[in-house]
Amino acid sequence: MFLGERLTITIADRFALTISLGFSGSAQAQVPPPGPQGQKGAQPQPKAPPTNPGGVTGPGATGTGASSPSSAPQGGSQQLQDVLRRPDSDIISLPNGKQVTVGQVRQELARRARLEAELKSGRAPGIPASSQRQYSLSPNRAVLLSAQARARDDEDRFAAQARGTSAAAAGQAMPSAPAAGSSGTVKQKMQPPPPPSASGARISASQAATQDKVAIAPQDGIGGVTGKRRDFVVTPGGKIVVGGHGFGTAPGRVLVRHGAIPGGAIALQVVSWTEHEIDTLVPANVSGLPDLDGIGLEVLVVPPKGISVEQSRTVPGKSYSIGPGKFVAARVETTFADNLGGLISFQTSQNWPGTMSSEGLVFRYEGGESVNCRPPGADRLVFKVRPGFTVSAVAMSVHAPTDVGASGGLFGEETHLFSPAYSYGDWGKVVAGSQTLDSLTINWGVWKNHQEGYFLLPSNDICMSGYAVSVSVVGPAGLSPF
Repeated sequence: MFLGERLTITIADRFALTISLGFSGSAQAQVPPPGPQGQKGAQPQPKAPPTNPGGVTGPGATGTGASSPSSAPQGGSQQLQDVLRRPDSDIISLPNGKQVTVGQVRQELARRARLEAELKSGRAPGIPASSQRQYSLSPNRAVLLSAQARARDDEDRFAAQARGTSAAAAGQAMPSAPAAGSSGTVKQKMQPPPPPSASGARISASQAATQDKVAIAPQDGIGGVTGKRRDFVVTPGGKIVVGGHGFGTAPGRVLVRHGAIPGGAIALQVVSWTEHEIDTLVPANVSGLPDLDGIGLEVLVVPPKGISVEQSRTVPGKSYSIGPGKFVAARVETTFADNLGGLISFQTSQNWPGTMSSEGLVFRYEGGESVNCRPPGADRLVFKVRPGFTVSAVAMSVHAPTDVGASGGLFGEETHLFSPAYSYGDWGKVVAGSQTLDSLTINWGVWKNHQEGYFLLPSNDICMSGYAVSVSVVGPAGLSPF
């Protein structure tokens, strides 16, 4: 004997849904035709046989058990919520002739909610991996990376030209330092400069005036550094030849001094030491210093032989100084993918304002029914690195779908649109107060997912744009650009 109940629901003025629940025997489902236009909720007379779309049959028709409806997702309409209260095994006949269960409706809602959450986070399936990046190199990158190497090579060449010339007799004229970029030497007779201070004081103004004229000091002291009286360059890995007189034959010490150097000085590696010439190397691992102007070079001479240890405590060795010169720090390129707020001033597009996270992610999202997506746009990155550092490259990875096409399913068609592309604009300059900063434009596209409304599920539009950047910076080794 059949015992049951019947519930009729009008859905979106398109068709009515009849649910029959049976406890024994076979259940029947009937779908009445739509009521008159404009009469929502009208109860038309049911027609047989139950072959029209929209029938939902209960457990008696499927012979399967039902899952607990307490975990069912909640729909946005009363009709959908009514269906979701039914057991998972209840069967729904769709207008396209296909059948789904209430459980499948529940799963589709959960899929949509999961996809929306994933899209909002910028981590949806199918989004390109972080290794798929576009790079934009600063026009000055090659120059930035090679600047210290060029300075080192220039000084090495000057050192090679100066090497051996200091062995001439004291007071004999020696070649002056060639101008930067010159490969020749200039022979010039000149008056010897005053002797350098033995106490380590800087050279006098008269000595500075002889910067382009180098001579062996007739008295003990430094005549030149790599052929120069001043403006010599010291850089990690470089060669330094110190010429002069009175250095003795026992190796002493050669120091580069500046107040910004931890401990006050860098000790150079002595390669050879004679009375008139000292050949040295700057340690290649010197780091943690910026470029420095006004450095001095000091030679510490070992006390002469015959002086006892006790006497050496009161009669120290001599020291000679010369300067000023310049320290050029070693350059390294470092890539940063977090704490980017300290490197980038983000200027958003006005047609769809966005923000940048500390990890460099710029993500835009809108969703809902009948949403018109914003047009594509462009953001500008302004780089605010500390002096001595320069942004050399930017890498961008896309964090939003870019596929196009359509796909169908039990619950209607999904259409994907994308316009136009993610790309780089031009590198430029931005004046900020007294500073002129480098900048780069990022062009971003917009992806749209349109899901047709079908059965009890409403239509939905999702608009997305997302990208993330990392920044490479060239600057002194061992220092932070922040």
